Amino acid sequence: MGFVNEYYTPEDVKRYHLAEIDDKYGLGLSRGDSWTVDRARGFYLRRMEQGREHEAGQQVFDFLLGDRLLRVRLTVEGGGKIGESGWRHYGLMRVDLVKKDFRCPPRPEKIHPEIEPYLNKILPILKEALTAYRNFGVYTKTTTFTATFDF
Repeated sequence: MGFVNEYYTPEDVKRYHLAEIDDKYGLGLSRGDSWTVDRARGFYLRRMEQGREHEAGQQVFDFLLGDRLLRVRLTVEGGGKIGESGWRHYGLMRVDLVKKDFRCPPRPEKIHPEIEPYLNKILPILKEALTAYRNFGVYTKTTTFTATFDF
């Protein structure tokens, strides 16, 4: 079935520990009630933050791949019109590994060393999820969408 945009349920919040993740994340600028999920594979993409001020043009997503929760920071450019086509261009800034206690301490590396050997398998799935996410997940109002990537 692949990735779809949907509202998560109270059962999802409990199963995936979304409230605990939110509590540990801190003041996210755009926590929501929805995600881009592939239930068959146990993957989800969830926007945690929309950059402002010196981080304008950046977005932070939590990206669950089975039992590994990654925190991905991307540069984002885009455009489009409601009821027409939309587009996004993504650049990869960081991929961090979220710990079992849902904390994600800062590291000097751009790519977490435990993740780097698997990056060639992770990035195509991330691209698939971002393409399904479109402009705004369940809130997308464009009729067609194109995503491009520099990673």
